[in-house]
Amino acid sequence: MESDDQLKMTVINAQTNQTACIDLQQVNYITVENRRLVYHIGKQKFFQFNSLLELEDHLLDRGFYLVDRPNLVNIRNVKHFDKSEGKLFFDENYDAESDYATIARIHVEFVQSEIERAVSINTNTMQEYSLNKRAPSSLRMPQHSE
Repeated sequence: MESDDQLKMTVINAQTNQTACIDLQQVNYITVENRRLVYHIGKQKFFQFNSLLELEDHLLDRGFYLVDRPNLVNIRNVKHFDKSEGKLFFDENYDAESDYATIARIHVEFVQSEIERAVSINTNTMQEYSLNKRAPSSLRMPQHSE
């Protein structure tokens, strides 16, 4: 590895509790506090994310949504929603070999219109969808900026 290679990592700034991107080449040392990795750069400390739920808290406004226990999905990249299979595809021309993420069936009813709206934006086939007012706020999809 060359010395000018950058190794970027998304972390939480310990002082501001905001998401930050650090270059691991700049890290002086790494410790563990409360079972969490802590990256020290100068006098600043940065925490590694411990879970997808914690990561969602920081990335929801950037389009990432926890749609199933193991899947934090960038909704801005979803190109097709297969409601019957509970699958979100990232290619418009998907097939059996295409990459996909699953969505928990219990969430489908609450977020279907938001996902369909995101797909229409992502594929430039804009359609109007109303927000599902019955969905708890934690299950409402972030709005796209257009």
